[in-house]
Amino acid sequence: MRLLSCLQRQAEAGEREPASGTTSPEPEETGLSRDALPLSEEERDEAEDLPLDCWTAAYVDSELARLRASQCLSCSLSSDLALESCTACSSALLDAWRNRLAAADTVTQFDLQLCERLQELLRSPDPRAAADQLRSFCMQAKLPLPQLDIDGLFAAALRAALANVGTHNSQGEKYLTDAAAEILRAGGQVQAIAIDDSWLVAGVNDRVQLSEVAAELNWRICESWQRAGVTILDPATTFIDVTVQLAEDVTLLPGTHLKGISSIATGATVGPEVYLVDSSVGQRASVIKSHVTGSRIGDDATVGPFAYLRPGTDLGADGKIGTFVETKNAIIGAGSKVPHLSYVGDAEIGEDSNIGAGTIFANYDGVNKHRSVIGRGVRSGSHNVFVAPISIGDGAYTAAGTVVRKNVEPGSLAMSVAPQRNLSDWVATNRAGTAAAEAAEAAKSAQKASNDTTEKE
Repeated sequence: MRLLSCLQRQAEAGEREPASGTTSPEPEETGLSRDALPLSEEERDEAEDLPLDCWTAAYVDSELARLRASQCLSCSLSSDLALESCTACSSALLDAWRNRLAAADTVTQFDLQLCERLQELLRSPDPRAAADQLRSFCMQAKLPLPQLDIDGLFAAALRAALANVGTHNSQGEKYLTDAAAEILRAGGQVQAIAIDDSWLVAGVNDRVQLSEVAAELNWRICESWQRAGVTILDPATTFIDVTVQLAEDVTLLPGTHLKGISSIATGATVGPEVYLVDSSVGQRASVIKSHVTGSRIGDDATVGPFAYLRPGTDLGADGKIGTFVETKNAIIGAGSKVPHLSYVGDAEIGEDSNIGAGTIFANYDGVNKHRSVIGRGVRSGSHNVFVAPISIGDGAYTAAGTVVRKNVEPGSLAMSVAPQRNLSDWVATNRAGTAAAEAAEAAKSAQKASNDTTEKE
């Protein structure tokens, strides 16, 4: 249960005793400060920090104890209503309130106008401005600001009802729903409010219901983005967090998961089978079958398949991180490529450089991490190892199989290749009786027979 109160701060402040030598300030004519206006941005932010608990009367009772009986209507929302919309419920209740007032025997014009102002407040794109208008309206009428009754129960009435709710049930708990019967029994009024969208009040009591509501929420998110110009080939296998931002003409292929504070720019294609967390993808970029976390992918860049971009990766425009490549804390310049089977960690690669297949940036000495800096227009051979800290100058080359331990000057060729030596009969001497030794002996015998035949001819 989440218990929100538009006046909670004022209630708590009112219960505090003034410090020695001071006196309590006189209340304002309206009874509220601007910061306490119903559903202001500040109140919405504050509501997010209030505790979550199960739908139990005991929790509501404990929260009500923090409020003065003379103050406020409370907003009570259940944490098991995963798709609940405070605005939707509030608007429905205010509509019902207005209709009830319209049907009453004695209704002032102020009552009806006040309902309209409250509805404007809830539906306004600028809650702060609408709240200011509501404040001005109430001050002109010389009446205190109203509080919103989002749950339909006065705090005092709810407190009294909960005091009479028993625990004679299978769970041995107080049921909040029993409070409605107690209020009716005490002569109060309880009204049911119809919600057009049943998913907003769908409860989550087990993992099955959780998955059902999660699927519905994700479907709504996908539908919203599709209507905004995003192509989603298979919404059933595409999962998008509410915090993700997508531009028009983005294409999401099946199996794509977009999490956290991620963004994808116009014309980019993500998927199939991409897991992207807290990362950005530039215009017209492509990410295929890869895991991307805390990274930035530039315009027209390509990633994957089977790439792993760890936090701190920054791939420049037109760059490439290819198949079976892992990167971490790596800045890869525009037009540079790491196409195959490589690890790039704690490195900076300049523009238009190419890292050969099977290259390892050896950044860890067992105690500390070190950084490698590769210049612009560099060409490294296959199966290189860059032992950090190392610096490769602009336009330099490295030969295949090179272990680079010293800095390389611009335009130089680095190599660490020793002359090849072949040790004859090493297998027969050191691996006698093995399959390799038998194969080698058979090959020698065949070669000897061929040589003998040639000599006889």
